[in-house]
Amino acid sequence: MAYSTELYQSDKKAAYDVLSFRTETDWLAGRTKGIGGSDSSAVIGRNPWKTNVQLYREKVGLIHSPDISNSEAVKYGKSAEEPLRRLFQLDHPDLIINYKNKTILRNREFPFLLYSPDGMLKERESGRKGILEIKTTTIFQSFQKEKWNDYIPENYLYQVLHGLIVTEFDFVILRAKLKFSDDYQQIKEYTIEREIFKEQIEDHKKFLVNFWNNNILAGVEPIELLPELYVPL
Repeated sequence: MAYSTELYQSDKKAAYDVLSFRTETDWLAGRTKGIGGSDSSAVIGRNPWKTNVQLYREKVGLIHSPDISNSEAVKYGKSAEEPLRRLFQLDHPDLIINYKNKTILRNREFPFLLYSPDGMLKERESGRKGILEIKTTTIFQSFQKEKWNDYIPENYLYQVLHGLIVTEFDFVILRAKLKFSDDYQQIKEYTIEREIFKEQIEDHKKFLVNFWNNNILAGVEPIELLPELYVPL
């Protein structure tokens, strides 16, 4: 399936530049040059796998980010992304999917804010622009399922808000493929509107800018943030 690349073209009015890479190795290296979407929740202590201190140490070169590319979950998610993107297109004829592999979006006002979406969207009638995020996960316990019942898990919410900061787009659609231990599978979809989260987006942007300027650039290790010390959205 061919996708549009309109939103990846040079545009003086866009809030972002598009960085294109020849190889996946170069693309992965490029993602380390700033704060990406998957880093965003760690900055504020809302990432279940990485603290803000660990993130700081990775960014300043004190430690290396663990290589998880060979994990079964990562390999499954990577293989499932394109079929899920195609299915999304079939289910949403009202949206034009833009996609270009091995690219990074870099915010022009804050060039250290980076984002690699699974696609960019444009509403055919209104012209509104959005982000497509695709997630795959396996649910082993009931508390994990509960995180997806009413809304997306908190760390993913901050990831997509990060995308709205970088692009200044209007909305995000997150499509999740959930696999359960009894082989039951479910696809769920969530829409996050910029207008609803505009105050939280501005607050989160301040945290990201502060972390970059006063920790990363200043070489000052942050105080470790625990979940109970940060008020969730």
